[in-house]
Amino acid sequence: MPVPVTKSAMLSVDEILRTAMREHPEAATRGEGRRVVEEVRRVLGRGPMRTPVYDPQTTAQLSVCRFRCMLQDTGYPLEVYLPPAAGTDDGDVEEDGVDRDGENMDWSRLKERWVGWAVEVPGEQPWIKQILDTTPLEQGIAAQMEDLDLARRHSPSSTSTSSPTDLPQAVHGKWPLPGAKGSYAGALIKIYDPNIAFRPGTAYEFIGILSRSRLPASSDDFLPPSIAQDSDENKEDVLVPAIHVLTEPYEVYPLKEATLASVDANVGVSAGREEVIEYLAGLLPRGESSELDRTAAEVLLLALISRVTSKAPGSVPLGTLTLDLLLPRGSTSDEGAAFRRLVAGIQRVMPLVVDVELSLQLLSQHAFYPISSHVAASASTGDSLQAGLLQLAPGTAVLVNEDTLQGGDLQDRGVRNLKALADTVRTQKLRYEFPYVSEEFGMETDLAFVVMGQGKSLLPVDLHMPLLKPDDAAHPGPSTAPNYLGIATYLVHSRAASSKLEIPANVAEFIQAEFIRLRKEGHGVDAKGEKIPVGEADLRNWMRMGRLLALMYPETTFNQEVWKRVLELDLERKMRMAAR
Repeated sequence: MPVPVTKSAMLSVDEILRTAMREHPEAATRGEGRRVVEEVRRVLGRGPMRTPVYDPQTTAQLSVCRFRCMLQDTGYPLEVYLPPAAGTDDGDVEEDGVDRDGENMDWSRLKERWVGWAVEVPGEQPWIKQILDTTPLEQGIAAQMEDLDLARRHSPSSTSTSSPTDLPQAVHGKWPLPGAKGSYAGALIKIYDPNIAFRPGTAYEFIGILSRSRLPASSDDFLPPSIAQDSDENKEDVLVPAIHVLTEPYEVYPLKEATLASVDANVGVSAGREEVIEYLAGLLPRGESSELDRTAAEVLLLALISRVTSKAPGSVPLGTLTLDLLLPRGSTSDEGAAFRRLVAGIQRVMPLVVDVELSLQLLSQHAFYPISSHVAASASTGDSLQAGLLQLAPGTAVLVNEDTLQGGDLQDRGVRNLKALADTVRTQKLRYEFPYVSEEFGMETDLAFVVMGQGKSLLPVDLHMPLLKPDDAAHPGPSTAPNYLGIATYLVHSRAASSKLEIPANVAEFIQAEFIRLRKEGHGVDAKGEKIPVGEADLRNWMRMGRLLALMYPETTFNQEVWKRVLELDLERKMRMAAR
């Protein structure tokens, strides 16, 4: 497992346990407290990977579990609680293991703890869940990946084979993706350290004891009086799952190089660059004579391994590469099959994937950005942050189908959603809608955007990559199953290595001289025999592509050979654009 992401001043495990049991209505059952303490010690002693995974359907109250999740709402006020009396230990509690103060309550002992709402990681694919949830002994991960049912990708996943118990309506709006309502895994996270801080949209694994709690108290100052009067009544009986965190949290996403290998001995053998390009080319439409589109596949690979490496305030991020895959004009016979094939294939090898089929209905009915319930003025949601479609964990691949967007009237919400999507693609920052704050207020994101459609994308992508005109003949699939796990490992390693990449001084001087030459001579000639002009936008794209292309090679260096390959790829792309 990864090392703890932050060092906190948490209470001891025993103190947290007794505090949690004091608040739990069943903790007073005779003998229950001591049994819980002994069980927790036994489970924690086995290590993090042997701790049961939180399952809303089967995890019992007052049992230890681990919850891999995305923090969706971190804006709750600190919660006041009463810790165990100082100097107590197991011998100082009642027979049932529960502390009791009786009438001699010492209110000066009150402390504060951090509280936030977390949801299962949106877009987490079944194969990575299998890797991170369990340690297979008899059947290897690679074999298990062959048996996964990818049809589950459109619904929130659960660690149980049965449907999870629906969450109350007050937290239905906290799941980012459309259509789930309360059928997702979510819980309040309670950390016994008032000085700890988390950003929304970050993904962690927490180990703690499961309880249940009311949603945190809130102020209704911004709500209309008629709604504010009803909100307390609506929230009075709302109980939600709560996890009292017992150990230091671990950051899970973006997935790190060592994470796959640390949980299973069968993981770690990466596929080769050519094997990965071959696999991605098989997901794209084939050209004449069944030609694989390796050029587009190589550019697609660059987009998938891109990530935010640095970002100055108010500037565009460095390290990202957003891609627009252009289907041949008039290719309507497949009715979206090309996009579905691309999604299904990338889901096999990327840990976090969310596909978005743009439509007027989606833009008009589902928020793309988080909204404060004060703005929504909804009594049923209480005082909290309602999720947006783009509130996703770092490292998520967002695949957008623009061919599903038909003509029609786009209302105010649709315009705001489209603007939020465009701004996030361009700046990797997702706005929040809060009262009395500017539109610049929001969360930093790290998402890989790939758009597909017949026309040039309406989003501010970095590259438009035309695909080969598809061959109408049926093509047999590969004779052997692709090395899904090896390809996934390659993508994880390449993406993680981006922060280590440096451009040597001699290569930087070479690139500068090359750019000056190309400004004079042009970047090749088009079909009419005219020079293709070169501008500053070309240099920015070449540098983005070069940094990512260097990650594909074992030596991970940006050298002159990488630069020449960048120019070849981009020239082919420009020639295709000119021929459309």
